[in-house]
Amino acid sequence: LGDRERVVALCDRLLAMPEAAQSERRITAEASVVRCLLWRGMHDTAATLCARLDRAFPLFSADPRVMVCAHVLSFSRARVTGDEAQALREVISAARRFDELGDRRNACMFRGNLGHIYMNLGRWADAARAYARVASSCPDDVVLNQKAARATLRAGGDVKSAIAFALQAVTVDPMLVDAR
Repeated sequence: LGDRERVVALCDRLLAMPEAAQSERRITAEASVVRCLLWRGMHDTAATLCARLDRAFPLFSADPRVMVCAHVLSFSRARVTGDEAQALREVISAARRFDELGDRRNACMFRGNLGHIYMNLGRWADAARAYARVASSCPDDVVLNQKAARATLRAGGDVKSAIAFALQAVTVDPMLVDAR
């Protein structure tokens, strides 16, 4: 979705479709497009689709795939507007929903986002716990291990734990480790 004109044309096509024809696949596809629009700074274009999705999500509240999509979109909206408190609530909900769906990869990714939000809020102990949890679930992720080490030290936590995370990162791939 790098071509602005194509994105706008796609949005126009989505908006031309009747709302009554909503389906799980269409809602998740629209939400993916809206997330791209939000992260690219195309907020006006995203706003109309967001309003439409806000009306559609409750109709599919029994579908866990749609509900995780709702949380991910709400997380993105909160992040681009700087509402870290809302982003925190949504990232926790999204991670839980991904767990319920058995989607370990996305659950890990959102738990990593949780650590990042806690760091932004200056909640270093919470960030350290979040990163430690996700690093133990994804031990081969260099970045998560580095962030777990850094957050543990900033929280005034156990130096041995921080060193263990740092060593895990070096063990996985010494060339990718950030020396900061």
